[in-house]
Amino acid sequence: MGYLSWLSSKKLLTHTEIKQKLFHVATLTQKEREAVTEALKPYEGGGGVSSYELKRALDRLRGVYAISEMDRQNIIHILFEE
Repeated sequence: MGYLSWLSSKKLLTHTEIKQKLFHVATLTQKEREAVTEALKPYEGGGGVSSYELKRALDRLRGVYAISEMDRQNIIHILFEE
């Protein structure tokens, strides 16, 4: 049961899906979109990305001032919570 709940909490996203969804985050510049796309590259397809992994990747970008806190929240919402 624990394994299945962990597996179901992952979201499968392709490179194209990530790029399309990020385009709808109005607060992101092209440079920021590229940084987010690159940060999420290890999670494309394959095993997917969990909300924890997504937040960690975005926190790293936030830590180096590549995205704002508003961008981080908007990306989490559009990629994981929709």
